[in-house]
Amino acid sequence: MSTVVEFNQKFDGCRYFVFQRQTNKTTYKKYGERNCRRDMERMKLSEGEYRLMEIIWDKEPIPAARLAEDCNERYGWKSSTVYTMLKRMGAKGYLVFEKKIVKSLIEKEQVDKAESDGLIHKAYGDSLPDFIASFLKDRKLSKADAKRIQKMIKEAMEEE
Repeated sequence: MSTVVEFNQKFDGCRYFVFQRQTNKTTYKKYGERNCRRDMERMKLSEGEYRLMEIIWDKEPIPAARLAEDCNERYGWKSSTVYTMLKRMGAKGYLVFEKKIVKSLIEKEQVDKAESDGLIHKAYGDSLPDFIASFLKDRKLSKADAKRIQKMIKEAMEEE
């Protein structure tokens, strides 16, 4: 029998739980492959799941009762809906719901990156230039935004 003592993020982008076994030996165990970068492209949260995670990311660790209250205030959700979602999302490896406390197992940045990568793959055949051309088709950039984007491109360029 082992119990979760805490969880930490390690260098490879995966979340690990620290388990304390009855023998007092501490071990590290990955919490699901969904939390690893190599599997981020498979991560797709529904609109409701994303809304719930936004509250969790903003306030974690958060008591489940407080989360249910916040969801009721923001979205009109019943507490039974929230608890059902917590159970389902816990099974998917998105969060941990233990001792009436909710903590995320995925980072917002990881989810947002997976969403944008999926869109570019699906709609633009993995072509970032095609995505940017489509995005800018009917938009004008401010000079500040254009400079910021140019800086990002310069930093992302491969060394020749």
